[in-house]
Parts: sequence; structure tokens; C-alpha cells
Amino acid sequence: MKTANGLGCAICDSPQAGTLHFGARSCKACAAFFRRTVSMSMTYKCIASMPGGGPCRIHHELRMICRFCRYKKCVDGGMKRQLVQNRRQEFRIPKKRRADMDLSAHLTRPVSPGHRLIKDEPPSTPESQQSTSPTKQHDDVQDELAARLYGTASCSFNSPESISIIADNSETNSTSLGSPLSSTSNESAHFQLSSMIPRPQVRYPYDEASFVMQRYIDAEKSLNIRRRIFYTPTDIGNMFEMDNECPYNVEHLRPCVIREFNGLSRTDLMMLFDYCRDFPGFDALPISDKQLVYRYATATDSVVGSAYYTMRVGMTAGCLVHVSGSFLPIDELPVPGKLLEYPPNMSLEDQAKYRLFMPMRAHLYSELCQPMANLQPSFAEYASLKAMVMWHLCHYRLTPEGRAICEAQQKSLLEATQRYCQALDPKRGEERFGQLILLMSSIFENTHRLVEGYVKASVFNLCQLDPLIREMVVGFR
Repeated sequence: MKTANGLGCAICDSPQAGTLHFGARSCKACAAFFRRTVSMSMTYKCIASMPGGGPCRIHHELRMICRFCRYKKCVDGGMKRQLVQNRRQEFRIPKKRRADMDLSAHLTRPVSPGHRLIKDEPPSTPESQQSTSPTKQHDDVQDELAARLYGTASCSFNSPESISIIADNSETNSTSLGSPLSSTSNESAHFQLSSMIPRPQVRYPYDEASFVMQRYIDAEKSLNIRRRIFYTPTDIGNMFEMDNECPYNVEHLRPCVIREFNGLSRTDLMMLFDYCRDFPGFDALPISDKQLVYRYATATDSVVGSAYYTMRVGMTAGCLVHVSGSFLPIDELPVPGKLLEYPPNMSLEDQAKYRLFMPMRAHLYSELCQPMANLQPSFAEYASLKAMVMWHLCHYRLTPEGRAICEAQQKSLLEATQRYCQALDPKRGEERFGQLILLMSSIFENTHRLVEGYVKASVFNLCQLDPLIREMVVGFR
């Protein structure tokens, strides 16, 4: 589909082609595909069954596009391989992550000519410069992958270089920071220059797996802050002094009236949109994958968030807590498997809504809230479990590029959560981790039940759903 002025993508017909890439007018997705193919010297085979291959249809709305035919169309459309440049190393640190970098050792002390920078590891020799170990190559690959996913290319999460400033007598050392080129050896001069560029140390206790888990914990805390501001009469002191692990106290809860229930509000959707944008690797996803992740994150949050808030404040009050701070008394929930009894003086329309949503709440309480209350997961375990469920639900519907990011997130979350459980309970950490994973089956079932309920409510017009909710429900059909 071309735009009004005819300037669409020459490869996939996307209307979001605003400029030339490698000699042809194309969208950013096709340009990234061509750059990756050329820089990594990748070769493809046509997925068509006919001899000789394609031509396959290449369109931006299709999933699982044939890469062979897509690359061929890039070349036929005017893209030139010689215009693809090698990736350059960047030393910039995003502003969002500067607070996480430990630079105090380099900024708190003035550097005088009597001080010099010394690496903790011995200087490189010509023999070591000529040969690169497989471990070093593996670390470089991991650093590049982490840079693409998490937005930085200047620090290694596996083995960050540590540089220390030590006092030295300038009279006994011919090479100092004030004169880095005063050494007679080119090797020493090169070492001094490289030492003058400090690599920031990272505060994270383990590696990129723990860093990924911490990102989801921070995103969950930010979501709780937004909910506390919007749904509770909080003051400015509570906004900053509380632990942000649960946005509600018992006095903040308000009754939920089923006949007035119309699903998530536009404010809820906005808060969840900001929540998804804090995910590691979310900005690297294609637009279609971002929409899919947002859909499943919304459904997962309604289920897992409600169970966690019920565990924190609802069990003692005898109520099921929703993510918006409303509650249903437990004794009013219908018993699964028994005949449903309606409250008195309820209209037929309200009975239809009651018949749709109340059994869902009863299943949620018995199948997830009670088991979670028995396990008592910590806030970190809850945030990690919620993220793992969300990525698992949308994994097989993502594009190949999105699936690679999804698998990296799942691997890091599983590894970090397992180590966290082991550190929390050294004797029964593996058992605790297994019990946490077993909760996922109940979450899957209740999430699908919630999605099915929203689809029915949209089809039969049982609720005044937000237009954005109706549009999101279409993607689940």
C-alpha cells in the first residue's frame, strides 16, 4: 500500500517509509533486515514448495515473510550491499542508565600528575594481542547482544574492567598521566592511552540475568506508584517513602459493583503502556510484536496482579482485590460447579454480566489466589513470574526477530529467579523455584478465561468497554 504521495516502502509496501536506506526507499524494518543480512553474511532458502523457489509475497502485514524473497526484493529495489557500513563501537551511556553506573571512584578524587591509572590486570603483550581466546570472543558476543537489547555498548556485565587510581611518585616513574607519550615504548604509550578511558563498573550483583530481573522489578514498582497516585488518596510523603511493593492498604479498597463493571479504563491501559515500555528489549521489537506483547501484558497483569494484591491485603480482609483497587467479598463469590444464584432485584442484562464475570473471579480466587497465599512469593519473585508468563503466552505469535528477544528474556528470568530462590532459602530453594513455576499453569488457564470473557462481552455487548479494549480483544480471536 502506497501513501498518498506514493512514497511507500519499495520492499514491503509499508506506508512508513520516510527516507532512503542503502539507495532505496524503504521502511526501517526492511533496512534493518538488509543491514543484518549483509553485515552477518547470511544466506537464505526460499520457503516456497515449487522448484526454484518463489516469488513469495512480501508485505508488511504478513508474518513469517520469506527471507530469501525479501532479500531478493531489497536488491531488486535498489539497495546496495556496498553501502552497508560495519558497526561502530559507541562509548555513549544513555541518560536513563547513568545513575546505575558506579563512577564515584573516578569522580570523587582529583587526579594530579603524581597519580596514574593502573589496570587490575597485567598489560597486554604483543603475543597476547595477536591471539584472542575463545572466552574473550564469547564475552564480546555477549556484550554486543546485551548492548542491542539493553541500550548500552560501553560496559560488560560478565567481567567489567576495574580501573583504580593509586598514588605514585612522579620522580620514580617516567610515565605519568600528565605525559602519556613520554614512554619510549609504543606499547607503554598505547597502554597509558587506553587506561585514560575508564570503563564504568556495574553495580549489579551477578550478570545480565540479574540485571534483566531487576529491570522488571523496577517496572513493577513504577506501575504500583502510578496506581497508588490514581486510585488512592495518597500524599506526597507516601509516594516516596513506601516500599512500592503493593499500591493499596486495606483502607484504600472500595467495593466492586458488577453491574457497573466495564473492564479496564483508559487510565489502566495508559499505565500498562508505560509498564511495557520499561521491559528490556521492548524498543527493539517490531511494531506488530509490541502490540502483541502489550495485549498479553494487559491480560497477564489483570490476573497475576489481582492474585498478588489479594495475597498482600485481601486475605486478611476476606476479599478478592482487583488491580484497580476494587474488591469483591470472598463469601459472595459463587462456588465453582454449583448452580449460580443471582442477587435480588437484578435485571436480565445485569444477570448476563454477573453470569459471565463472577465465575471467573471464583476460579481466580480458588485456583491462583489461595495457592499464591500458601507459597507467599516475594515481590521480586512475583515480578519475575509475571514477566515469564507474559513472554511465554506471546512467544509463538511473535516474529522471528521478536522471538529471539523473547527467548533471551525467558532464559535470563529463569536463571535469575532460580538463583534468587536458592539465595532466599538455601535448603529448599530448588523446591521453592519449582512451586513458583507450577503456578504458571493456573495463571495460563485464568488468563485465557479472562480473555474469553472479554471476547464474549465485546461480541454480545454486555459492557461499555473502552474502544481500545475492543480493538485489543480482536487480536485474541
